[in-house]
Amino acid sequence: MEAPAVPNLTAPRPTPPGRRDLATLPKAHLHLHFTGAMGPTTMVEMARTQGVRLPPHLLHIDTASMPADGRGWFRFQRAYDSARAFMNALSKSVQ
Repeated sequence: MEAPAVPNLTAPRPTPPGRRDLATLPKAHLHLHFTGAMGPTTMVEMARTQGVRLPPHLLHIDTASMPADGRGWFRFQRAYDSARAFMNALSKSVQ
């Protein structure tokens, strides 16, 4: 009895009829929202290294212990805006 064929999962799929090859399509500029991808402890450490005081809501690293009214989209947006302001100020001080 023969073993079943194992598919090659890394091989590119053939381009379906009527479609253009993905490799030939123009690419958009992609970027990473660095601030949102940064871990809270990294930002706290960067602030400590630079002698910058962070707002208290950025120091609350354990979100599981945060009260329910401190979670959600508005908390995220406030924290993200504060983190972005910190990173912008930090980048200007380095230049």
